[in-house]
Amino acid sequence: MVRVAMVVIGTGDGDLFAYRALDGTLLWHQSLGHPMQGRGLTQSGELLYAASLDGWVLALDPRDGHLIWSQSCQSLIASAFSRSQPISVQEPLSMARIISSPTHLMVQMGAKLILAFAAHDGTVLWTYLSSGSELALHAIGDTMGYISERNAMARKEFVDQVALRQQDPLLARRAYVLFNTTALAVANGTECWTSFAPHAALIQDSHTPSLMEVQGKVYLIGNNLACLNALTGTTEWVMTIAYHTQERRPPIGALVIHDPYLCIDTGSYLGCYRRADGSLVWEHVAQGQGEMFERYDALVIQDHVVYAGKRQSQPDQFIIEGFDMASGNLICSSGQVNISFRPEIAYRMQGIDHQLFIPSDSGLYALDTRTMQLLWSVPRDMRYGAFCTFAI
Repeated sequence: MVRVAMVVIGTGDGDLFAYRALDGTLLWHQSLGHPMQGRGLTQSGELLYAASLDGWVLALDPRDGHLIWSQSCQSLIASAFSRSQPISVQEPLSMARIISSPTHLMVQMGAKLILAFAAHDGTVLWTYLSSGSELALHAIGDTMGYISERNAMARKEFVDQVALRQQDPLLARRAYVLFNTTALAVANGTECWTSFAPHAALIQDSHTPSLMEVQGKVYLIGNNLACLNALTGTTEWVMTIAYHTQERRPPIGALVIHDPYLCIDTGSYLGCYRRADGSLVWEHVAQGQGEMFERYDALVIQDHVVYAGKRQSQPDQFIIEGFDMASGNLICSSGQVNISFRPEIAYRMQGIDHQLFIPSDSGLYALDTRTMQLLWSVPRDMRYGAFCTFAI
């Protein structure tokens, strides 16, 4: 069978459009009638999965868009949130996010509810209702699913960090956030371990994760960069990292892994580390302060090149820079492309097969990573639409 790289877009009207990544040819179109947004699409194994804002989870054949199974979660959602009326297209959820492995799905419905499913038939396995003020769904590993929660109650771990900040001027400038990361057994939802800030993954809305599991290790970026044992949550190594201090905003963080390296961005900082021990390989610090600033907002790795989305003020624009993974040398930039990308949308960029896909309010744009030239585009408003890239 010939390998085909694809880009699938999900809309707020409940339509799915699949395009061939090579040239933008429309492969199929499916009208589901269930609105999708943001991180509402994922692919694993031989299936494409969607989570909708009206409380549905669906599995499709990515080759032709044929519906394999669908599961309504509306009654579970209504019960969890004590709603008198069920979720509907007219009264949608605030978010519907989905992640997958070959055997399991985890879906975040609304601000506080996680549901787990069997990937092959959509059977609901368990639910998790957060008691925190905010919840983030991160990743599925071999046996664990990972979430982060923001909590209002102070903990000893956080109090200890405050004491350290009073002694260290560098720490005093950093915006610590009180949250924790929990590993849940994907088979039954058992809480296996919890890691507290600063060794916890950030809560954020991005296609670039702040946590990944690789070969029995969990790598996460929070108030620190840390490596934990996936089974026990014990710390393997920790690195202190820099955050953007010029803006009054919560810390951000994203990481991508391509052995033997781990690359991160924190807004003001782009760095490459060795995955084995956390030792620094190279780093770049964004320039500017006050009303004139730069900020890294996205990461994609292809062909040993780190592509970083960078937001610049005055003028407000989003460009992409490519850095050699081993040396950190700048090798390409999209600064010459005559397209205006809106930073608040473009940070969700993805990549596959020598291409980067950048969403915009005017369309989805495909750039050649080797030349940074525009290959094709789809005229579709991507401010809220879901999309994912994969190969089958």
